[in-house]
Amino acid sequence: MSIALESKVRVRFAPSPTGTLHVGSARTALFNYLYARHCGGVFVLRVDDTDAARSEDRHEEAILEDLRWLGLDWDEGPDVGGPCGPYRQSERGAGYEAAAGELLASGAAYSCFCPEERLVELRAAAHAEGRTPRYDRRCLGLPAAEVARRRAAGEPAALRFQVPAGDIVVEDLIRGAVVVGRTPSATSSSSARTGRPRTTSPRSSTTATWPSRT
Repeated sequence: MSIALESKVRVRFAPSPTGTLHVGSARTALFNYLYARHCGGVFVLRVDDTDAARSEDRHEEAILEDLRWLGLDWDEGPDVGGPCGPYRQSERGAGYEAAAGELLASGAAYSCFCPEERLVELRAAAHAEGRTPRYDRRCLGLPAAEVARRRAAGEPAALRFQVPAGDIVVEDLIRGAVVVGRTPSATSSSSARTGRPRTTSPRSSTTATWPSRT
């Protein structure tokens, strides 16, 4: 698979409005801003407000104010708009739902109803045995009728990718060939039980081999 790259540079900074701007986040924003301006590209501000319980408008306002105090401005964002909006993750739910529906319909993903407590137990058991934590695909074999019934009843469900067997090789500009090894039972979760977009680490289902630095 090849990925077509746009000739115009587009970089983004995606702060989480769960608190004030961290110095490390400010550094990331600065580097992205300088790179975009150096290349004549676009600097995008996208608010990652997926943590509904902790995100607050006052934090978002403070972050934007701090960025302006640092002398940074952005070409696209929640306050200035742009061609790829909306620029708050919480406002992009319809698009995520549509994409999730396509993944389910194509068989590339499946619904997982396992509670968080069970996933914690699986990870703990794997660590205790010295294994890389992997989901056991318990929900992959659920009948379609049962899945439909449980989803219709509003039972929380995550969306898990049905990862095929084999290795993935990614040509990284810095590290060279990065090989991600998988097993036929590997899966990764990429959707929130709450309906909001959330990404869980694929480390629960894949292992990566990174070339050493020279």
